[in-house]
Amino acid sequence: MKALRMGLEYEVEVRDKNGKLISKQKGESHSWLKQWIQILKGEFATRHNASVGNGNVSINTESGSAVTYPHHQYAQYYTYNLNLSTLGDAGDVTQGIIVGAGDTPNSLTTYALASKIGHGTSSGQLLYGAESIEDVINPSGMDLSFRITRVFTNNSGASVTVKELGILVKKINSGAASCSFLIVRDVLPSPSSIPDGATMTVRYTVKITVS
Repeated sequence: MKALRMGLEYEVEVRDKNGKLISKQKGESHSWLKQWIQILKGEFATRHNASVGNGNVSINTESGSAVTYPHHQYAQYYTYNLNLSTLGDAGDVTQGIIVGAGDTPNSLTTYALASKIGHGTSSGQLLYGAESIEDVINPSGMDLSFRITRVFTNNSGASVTVKELGILVKKINSGAASCSFLIVRDVLPSPSSIPDGATMTVRYTVKITVS
């Protein structure tokens, strides 16, 4: 019996300041994290058009704080309550693709990157570009997919090494506060070194196969 699954692949490209390709690697994503299945449970268990849902779960934010999720108050018409918000703007490190310098293996309780790289031009930092999300396509056969892309620029004055990737989503907890949850984390098989002035493009492809 073929397993029902939602596939996830990553691709990392590093180019110098002139756009010349320095390195490229791609592979199957290592893991959706506990926060992802908790969010799904919370969404599946809520009741549409009801002031109180029955889907509350305790879920760790990126900072490690346990919060109750989701917030479901129909009367307030908070359209963003229902979003899986990952479309980070330039400089936004609270949602979308993020990168880090750690290589600690994942566990059942992983809720953050081992060593998140900050946005900026100081030593060890990268400039986070605006994220883009493409339309769903049919690349071949019965496959359907879409890509999430973010570009990181190194203006720190020295090389920066990336060892891990992740995806953060922003959701509203039961107290109507905005929270960031890490739903994917990958430790790269080979660390990517980004020279000063170079860029790194990270793409995640989400894919399903209809059968």
